[in-house]
Amino acid sequence: MELTLPPDPQAHPSTHPMTDLAAARDENHRSVDDFLAAARSLDQDAWQRSPAAGKWSPAQVTEHVTLAYERTREMLHSPSPAGIPFFLRPLIRFLYVRPILKSGRFPKSGKAPRPFRPSGTPTSSEALCARLRTAADGIEADVEQLASLGEKAFDHPVFGGVKLPDCLRFLALHTTHHRGQLFPASR
Repeated sequence: MELTLPPDPQAHPSTHPMTDLAAARDENHRSVDDFLAAARSLDQDAWQRSPAAGKWSPAQVTEHVTLAYERTREMLHSPSPAGIPFFLRPLIRFLYVRPILKSGRFPKSGKAPRPFRPSGTPTSSEALCARLRTAADGIEADVEQLASLGEKAFDHPVFGGVKLPDCLRFLALHTTHHRGQLFPASR
């Protein structure tokens, strides 16, 4: 008689949604922790200094990352009918989101959509880092609550249907991408 073992959740995480979600949450939490440690290590002069004309200062980069979490939380709570036409969303997801999730990297250049652009109003490192921590912790809790209610995805106004673990992973990759932009200003 042959013994058959249940599938290993680590070997095939996509078949285990809660494992996927836990892994995505952990990845997101680590990326935010790393980002915050880097942001808090900058002195006030470096915090406000842009590395080059037209480039964001570390304060602006941090506000942009914070806005990504805050706006995504808003989308989870009250989906907007506005955005890209429904029939284009799968194409954008295929051409933009899938390659990022697959490669683990964001493109080197791009322009943030208006709702995700920093205000340019000087904000202290402490205040902005606390705001980012609150938003990141909040979205992790929101996603876990949705999953506990049986939800597997949410409707993004640009990307269309986004799986909950992919939402957290995308934010984690975005945060990691921008972490590298904090240090050129300190040189």
